[in-house]
Amino acid sequence: MATRVVLIVIGIVSRALILPFTKHANVWLHTHQELLDMWIAWDGNWYLRVAGQWYPKGILSYGQTNYAFFPLYPFLIKVIGYILHSNVVAALFVANLSLIISGVLLYKLVLLDGDETVALRTIKYLFIFPSSFIFSGVLAESLYLMLLLVCFYYTRRQRLFRAGIAGFFLSLTKPYGILITLPMLYEYMLARNFNLGKIKLNIINMLLPVLGTLVFHLFCYCQTGDWLAYEHTKVSGWYHRLNNPLYTIAYALFKKPHNINVFFNR
Repeated sequence: MATRVVLIVIGIVSRALILPFTKHANVWLHTHQELLDMWIAWDGNWYLRVAGQWYPKGILSYGQTNYAFFPLYPFLIKVIGYILHSNVVAALFVANLSLIISGVLLYKLVLLDGDETVALRTIKYLFIFPSSFIFSGVLAESLYLMLLLVCFYYTRRQRLFRAGIAGFFLSLTKPYGILITLPMLYEYMLARNFNLGKIKLNIINMLLPVLGTLVFHLFCYCQTGDWLAYEHTKVSGWYHRLNNPLYTIAYALFKKPHNINVFFNR
């Protein structure tokens, strides 16, 4: 609670100083209440848009579309927003509740290998880390973190069905959620000393994150006729492509004229 109070103060002051000079001043106003609007920027606008409009049906010409954002977080906003009569309040509720649960899960996960002092220190660092404000904003990061920790915790405890279900929803939260399959399979085999003879049918639970990704792509196909609507809109609308990370760093550092905004965004 203390860290969130500090962030609220920083947010109010920084918005008062900076917002009048930014071209996004009107874009970032959703409720005209400072304590709510200060948590909405960039992709937060898109998540609220998806929650309000859902995904368009029909053939897409691409560019920037709702399909660039995976559905679990906006779906929760939509459902809880109906109850609370505000999608913004619902988005903040989901994000901060997920952050609190993440703290509990991280504590329990660290206790599997360390003592209580280490576990409590780990949570402290999670909350005071400079970019931890992201976990309280209208973004899917805290929901993703919570599901990620559920996957690790229950895989470590060999509660494989619970871990698999969490992985399924994780891959419906962000595109790289499917990658949790690899460490889950590793933990599965580690618990069996990498003895292939000990593999059982329950290994299927470790593959449920793959199913989550396939479900979203199937949804894209049913809506647009394009299995890869997500990939196509990210390329045409945001110019996101697989690239050499060294080139990206060099571009940000040495491209002239130097642009501090480009540097920090990249």
